[in-house]
Amino acid sequence: MCEHETNIGRTRTRWWGPAATVTSVGDVGAAATPVEGRDEFEDADTPPAAEPAYWELLDQPGINRSLRRLPGVTWSAIRFVWAADRRSFVLTLSNDLVAGVLSAVQVLVVAALLSQLLSHADPADAARAAAPWVFLLVLASVVASVMNALVRGRMELFQERVGYAASHRLLAVASNVDLLAFESPAFYDRMQRVQVQSQFRPMQVVQSITQLLSGVASSVGVIVALAVLQPWLVPVVFLAYLPVTLAMSKGAWTEYRFVRGFTQLERRRVYVSAILTERETAKEVRAFGLRQFFLDRYGALWRERERELNAVVTTRTRSVAWAEVLSAVLNGLVIGSLLLLLGHGRLSIAAAGAVLSGLMQLRSRVGGITYGAAGLFEAVLFLDDQRDVLALAAELERRRPTQPAPTSFETLTVDDVSFSYPESAKRAVDRVSIEIRRGEIVALVGENGSGKTTLAKLLGHLYEPTEGAIRWDGIDVRHVDPERLRAAVTVVFQDFVQYNLSAADNIGLGDVTRRQDRPGIEAAAQRSGADRFLRRLPEGYDAILGRMFDTGQDLSIGQWQRVAVARAFFRDAPFVILDEPTAALDARAEHELFERIRSLFVGRTVLLISHRFSTVRSADRIYVLDRGRIIEAGRHDDLVAAGGTYAELFNLQASAFVAVTPGSGRGQA
Repeated sequence: MCEHETNIGRTRTRWWGPAATVTSVGDVGAAATPVEGRDEFEDADTPPAAEPAYWELLDQPGINRSLRRLPGVTWSAIRFVWAADRRSFVLTLSNDLVAGVLSAVQVLVVAALLSQLLSHADPADAARAAAPWVFLLVLASVVASVMNALVRGRMELFQERVGYAASHRLLAVASNVDLLAFESPAFYDRMQRVQVQSQFRPMQVVQSITQLLSGVASSVGVIVALAVLQPWLVPVVFLAYLPVTLAMSKGAWTEYRFVRGFTQLERRRVYVSAILTERETAKEVRAFGLRQFFLDRYGALWRERERELNAVVTTRTRSVAWAEVLSAVLNGLVIGSLLLLLGHGRLSIAAAGAVLSGLMQLRSRVGGITYGAAGLFEAVLFLDDQRDVLALAAELERRRPTQPAPTSFETLTVDDVSFSYPESAKRAVDRVSIEIRRGEIVALVGENGSGKTTLAKLLGHLYEPTEGAIRWDGIDVRHVDPERLRAAVTVVFQDFVQYNLSAADNIGLGDVTRRQDRPGIEAAAQRSGADRFLRRLPEGYDAILGRMFDTGQDLSIGQWQRVAVARAFFRDAPFVILDEPTAALDARAEHELFERIRSLFVGRTVLLISHRFSTVRSADRIYVLDRGRIIEAGRHDDLVAAGGTYAELFNLQASAFVAVTPGSGRGQA
């Protein structure tokens, strides 16, 4: 059932058979896994290599690459956080800078306080002389506490705003990339990592930078004070923290490689979790008794991740622990040296106290610098992924055609078009040539896996051909802005979406620019037959459909399909693609729709995809597909008379509706 070998730097996973083999790190998600919507039974020649899609241009990460890009990624993160909430950003930075200045002030105040206490023999005189310095010490502490309270109160809102901005930016990219990107497991892996990490990594950059600035600002004052008293201490303290800095940077890189290497495994775990918790799968899990099977699978995936995470944490902890020990030993040597100087009379008690206080503060501040630098490096590793994904938006705009879409629809010509899915050597559509004219009803038929849906997506401009050309009124659609072109097309997919929104929204989403057109929405529902049951809902067209939210009204799958067809009517586009539009309808409703299809879509061109041959008999032209190729074309009567594949499949389906009369031995329709 499962094979999994893991090593940081190399991961190999196989779940659900050999087709799901994945090699990572460095080749995460390279498997040619079956993807819904593909036609998996093609048998054609390997197409020539095409220019890489823009989502395939993402660089493979590496530590040297990330180090080179660290300044750019850091600056991008700062600008992003600044745009999200400037006031909170300034407040956070100000707090750290003030804290740094106050730390330096405290060192000097402590030195003056000790000097006053030790320079007066009379305790009363010492107390009076020290009182102003105590006041300054308390005042500095109060100012620092107030600033920290202000920042803590603002930080939660700051994080929320940054998280929203990061999510919004990612969703904008994900919803704009070509549909074909979602056929690539590698793209899914990258999106998974970015989606998870983008919520908190930008804030980690800010916190790391402020930690660095605070450490530097605090250290400057302390360093000046120590340099006056004992200059040799300064480089020794920084040297003591060098091992910790190196160990934590190495740990950050190890953490990133772990997350990257286990991205696809984590997606599988989330998928299994969804099977056990979502409504769409709940009935089959119970009907087939799959609960324990998927619980075991979830546990196996989790344990595999936990084993590798344990190895990563152990290695990182051991490395940092040894570095901390070495740092503590070096700091101990520094303090021992101070005691020797004090013992030999080369350092006064007041000076020794001030130096010791300064060392403790400097040790804390250098530690902050170290942890800030390591945190910054870790955040940049993950934000490098995010920066690449966000760069897709710019690349998408750069590649987007700008030619205006045709304003009319007379002829759609498919000229020797072929198409292959990513990571597949076979053509899902193979050298297809067809012509569709205004006002026609054209049907695509064929067995499962013949390429019907893929060809429909090409004609709907959701995919671009690997070879050949599609021309709309003589204009090659590759040169036309795809969004403008899609505005002239409406599609009812076989796996249509059931939006858990109001009934009016479900239909109005067919044309969001007219979503408030209630008469138009109701007219579309009447044409599809959805009006009959929508009006009976407690809130009518304002009722929420589906059971995901409170007060939601569930529909049968056939009713959902009528709503989807109403959405297509409401779009009012000249070219309509119906992919199995009656798959969920009963025989009477299906017959009614197909009998009226020409009048319902009058003035429009309809591409009808169906595996039920009886429903396409009235089409102006029928194309028969087999393994991505068109093998027959013509009207129903001509194709039946030809006695080819269409006739064979039609007769096979028709025979299921022929009953044998007892005693006669003859078939009766």
